[in-house]
Amino acid sequence: MKYILLFVFCLGVNTTIFCQGTSSAEQKKSITTTHEIDGIQFDHEHTWEELLKKAKDENKLIYVDGYTTWCGPCKQMSKEVYTKKEVGDAYNANFISFKAQIDTSDNDNDYVKSHYQDFKAIATKYNVEVYPTHLFINGDGEMVHKAVGGMPAEKFIELAANASNPEKQFGTLNKKFEAGERSPAFLYNFVKAAASAYEPELSNKALDLYLPTQKDLFTKENLELILTITSSAENKNFALIKNNMAKINAVMGAGMAEQKTKSIILSSIVYPELYSNAANPDFNKIHSKVAAAVDKKYADNIINYVKINMLKSKKDWAGVDKAVTAYGPSNLSANELNDVAWTFFENVADKSLLKKALDWSLQSIQKESGSANTDTVANLYFKLGNKAKAIEYEEKALALAKQAGENTTEYEKVLENFRK
Repeated sequence: MKYILLFVFCLGVNTTIFCQGTSSAEQKKSITTTHEIDGIQFDHEHTWEELLKKAKDENKLIYVDGYTTWCGPCKQMSKEVYTKKEVGDAYNANFISFKAQIDTSDNDNDYVKSHYQDFKAIATKYNVEVYPTHLFINGDGEMVHKAVGGMPAEKFIELAANASNPEKQFGTLNKKFEAGERSPAFLYNFVKAAASAYEPELSNKALDLYLPTQKDLFTKENLELILTITSSAENKNFALIKNNMAKINAVMGAGMAEQKTKSIILSSIVYPELYSNAANPDFNKIHSKVAAAVDKKYADNIINYVKINMLKSKKDWAGVDKAVTAYGPSNLSANELNDVAWTFFENVADKSLLKKALDWSLQSIQKESGSANTDTVANLYFKLGNKAKAIEYEEKALALAKQAGENTTEYEKVLENFRK
């Protein structure tokens, strides 16, 4: 089974490949009706100007859900978070809630069309570029707080509390920062608030002011900031990460520094080069840039990693096998090994390649055992004809799912099928 990867937010129109579209019926349901009697009650009656006046009269903030029709995390929030009673309790009593659709689509209904101007004005004024964006606006039209991304209910309720707390409000902290406040405690809170608001320039600027005030950069709190904020190989904190992996892992957990290093290299060097020349990537150029940022061996590995994923997209399974072998399965994370193994399970009939996939999936659970990758092992054993092993590992997958509080329906169905 594949891991269910939550795209925490959608950034710009290019990410439409990761996000599902919305049908007219879905859109009508999500826009023109409330989200369940117990969930957030979004206002569908007033214009933006009327809402600002209402907020001022009632001394409340307006919560704005800035979303697009193609954004997966936005739809997940609408279906799984806004509908919860505890979320409704936190928001309905304290905020006036409003949904702002930032894009346009052929399925837009009359309500959405009538608010195009309001939605566009909100996106422009409050710099809405990442979806979902959560805005908290006062009756004067000032942004008091801002955050981005999909999140579980408990985090979304925490967001409401932060929006009501002047010590945590991004807008309030930003005003203090602009006025010259530079105490370490303030800077710490401001870095976190700016990062949550997806304001990378501000969060990096504040982090650069905060870190010199710290005697020990390798505390959990400081490393959380560094790992969260650093996103470019050109950032000076990247050197701190790549040169202190053992120290960072000792505090943050095994593999955290390597994972962050890989993320930075991919997002700031590899992917921009691939996007600029997708049809014929210049791997020598990419290799040179990665080697300059880290070293030649790391560049060799990252090129192989990229080729694995490109070959997967082309369904060149023999090529994927060669690339994984060249890269070295030990260099892939548990999730990455599981992803390749499950892709082989779904697409490959050749038994020699399926045996390779089984080996990768077994290495995956050795690295980090979970219900999804254990289920992959079980399915590969079954496809290879080893029913006893398939049942053994599917029972383990089911137990792990129960232990983690996951939905077990699919595991139970698979196990029932194996036992026939």
